[in-house]
Amino acid sequence: MKLGGWARGQLALMFIIGLGSYIGLQILGIPYALPLAIITGIMEIIPFIGPTLSAVPAVIIGLGISPLMGLAVVAVYVLIQQLENSVFVPKVMQKSANVNPIITLLSLAIGFRLAGIVGLLVSVPVFITVRVFVNEFVFNRQQ
Repeated sequence: MKLGGWARGQLALMFIIGLGSYIGLQILGIPYALPLAIITGIMEIIPFIGPTLSAVPAVIIGLGISPLMGLAVVAVYVLIQQLENSVFVPKVMQKSANVNPIITLLSLAIGFRLAGIVGLLVSVPVFITVRVFVNEFVFNRQQ
């Protein structure tokens, strides 16, 4: 049940980041804003690196319009990334998987330090699994 909450949280984050990208690209008048935003939302499944990689096509299109537009697209993606890392991920994981925002950030940092990108992908689900295991098998047997 807790891992299901994590999966729902990931889907919510994918939607939020995709929608934010779409709005930002539309405001800037970037062509193909919807497909670019969909790519950004899908790449959200890969923490930190996914949104950065998904910004590359949008930046190239922005640079095709003008250097200033390319810089504006970079600014939009940096803003979205900062909001995601400091606001969206901790709050969504707190609501969907009942994981404290500080624990979410710590598990992401530890996961990255131990296993790089793979560690980022699995750190929160591993934490949730260990927490459920400890609660079910360790604490319930002692009572």
